[in-house]
Amino acid sequence: MIDYRSRWQRQRRRRIQIRLGIVAAAIIFIAATIAIICGYRHGRVVWTHRPLNHGLPRLCTDDSRLYVAWADGNVKGIDPRTGKALGLVDFTRPVAFQAIPTIAGEQLIVGGDDFHIRAISTDAGQQIWDYQTGGAVRAQPVVDKRQILVGSDDGWLYCLDAEKGRGLWRVYCGSAIGARAAVTETRVVVGTADGKIVGIDRAAQRIAWSRSTEGPVLAPARPIGDGLVTVGCDDGKQYIVDAESGQVKFKVELAGLIRREPIVEHHRLYLASNSGEIVAVDVPSQEVVWRRTIQAALTSGLTDKGQYLYAGTETGQIVAVDKDSGLVRHSWQIGAPVTGSVIVSGEVVVAGLSDGRVVAISALQ
Repeated sequence: MIDYRSRWQRQRRRRIQIRLGIVAAAIIFIAATIAIICGYRHGRVVWTHRPLNHGLPRLCTDDSRLYVAWADGNVKGIDPRTGKALGLVDFTRPVAFQAIPTIAGEQLIVGGDDFHIRAISTDAGQQIWDYQTGGAVRAQPVVDKRQILVGSDDGWLYCLDAEKGRGLWRVYCGSAIGARAAVTETRVVVGTADGKIVGIDRAAQRIAWSRSTEGPVLAPARPIGDGLVTVGCDDGKQYIVDAESGQVKFKVELAGLIRREPIVEHHRLYLASNSGEIVAVDVPSQEVVWRRTIQAALTSGLTDKGQYLYAGTETGQIVAVDKDSGLVRHSWQIGAPVTGSVIVSGEVVVAGLSDGRVVAISALQ
């Protein structure tokens, strides 16, 4: 005998399951469409510049132009809106450029593995001057008024005349200087590979103080206001130091090596370690505001625009982190490890990749 009631219940259940499946599919489709639209509006790849060779790219910008120094000895100017070579800088030398370049007026200052610091015309693309040190120059130069301050693997901090490239003075710091110095009115503060933070008296042209750490100091130093500078260390600590006296005001501990450049905004300091930890610190209270970990090693950044911090990872992503909460608001898969620079130029975030490409995404609004 046919159980009409049981058959009706089975048919009813099937109809409900079909309807639920249709609703779920519709929700997934709508969510995917929204994600695509948001990604297109707020994070799409705007352009990709592919060089002929594959040296690691280091970037700097004045917003109207983007400058790239590749490790194979090429330097080019690029339009940050289109990714097209501008034809203003087209400089090539058979030498590795490992340092991030710096803009000084109409000159691009870049250090080389051949022990030279070069000034290249941003208009003519010709070398204006060069200065020879005693070691590879991997640190980014700092321009202060008419002076260029840059460290070398030979352990010397050099002060050069920006116009002529003439050496004005130099101070021996004891070991290789691998990252940019922090410059104040009276001090130049650098980290060294043998684990020291060194403060140089600019007027006397000698070391004013030196503080030992528990690991190499290979991160860029930055002034943060109120006479303080900050620099990270391979011992996993970010040091906040009085530039005049060298007194360590406080330290922030992170997981992993600290070689990332900090971001300074008002009284807040944003820090990152190579392990993927990002920390926001309130400087006056010395309190950690938030602490987050990205699920990948950070190999480039930090840089910022508006409400977001940007960093590149070894897994080929650029991540956007909210400054208020530390939450990752978006990430973009670029296709190769982001081991060159990450900077903001105009309305785009530009990254140098391990395969030599330079890629721009539109910044979040």
